[in-house]
Amino acid sequence: MVYALYQMRCFNGGNIELSEVIKFVERSLDTDLGNFHKTIFEIRNRKQGPTKFLHLVSDHLHQHFLNTEGE
Repeated sequence: MVYALYQMRCFNGGNIELSEVIKFVERSLDTDLGNFHKTIFEIRNRKQGPTKFLHLVSDHLHQHFLNTEGE
């Protein structure tokens, strides 16, 4: 998700290194994302497609909007 936002130049108008974005996310969420270059490589090479998680997020959000329509 973070990498997709980075590729869309959503952070600082695209004027930031990926490593800085990763550091910010790690600090903000109090987590360690580990070797993010390796993770990106693994996601890119998934047999089920690299955007499986993004599709799942999109589907769930769309379903939520349908379920709460008219509230």
